[in-house]
Amino acid sequence: MSGDLSKYAVGKIFFLDIVNKLNTAGMDSLFIPSKLEGIAFGQDVVIGGATKHTLYVANDNDFLGVIADPTDPANEIIENPNQFFVFAFDDNDLPGFVPQRIKSFSPGHDEDDDHDRNR
Repeated sequence: MSGDLSKYAVGKIFFLDIVNKLNTAGMDSLFIPSKLEGIAFGQDVVIGGATKHTLYVANDNDFLGVIADPTDPANEIIENPNQFFVFAFDDNDLPGFVPQRIKSFSPGHDEDDDHDRNR
């Protein structure tokens, strides 16, 4: 066994520059959270008549409710909330994207045959 696991590496496609998108929306780079950790695809939405996929991104503030203001030389204290950002994209932005389909739950039925007895 060689230890070379490169053939198992997951391919990656750069499709979203989060800093650029938040800057374009008016957010100063100094206020973009440094720990963007939670990422999940959401349901499709219709914007301007076009169906878009959604991507939710959340930060982790490490339970620090306040921080020193990075724009204030006196380092006044400002709030540091957890934040959630939602981005919309279409099929051209992420070719090959297939949204996960989740069956709805029906009490009394094990629709997915996973023998969980609806727990």
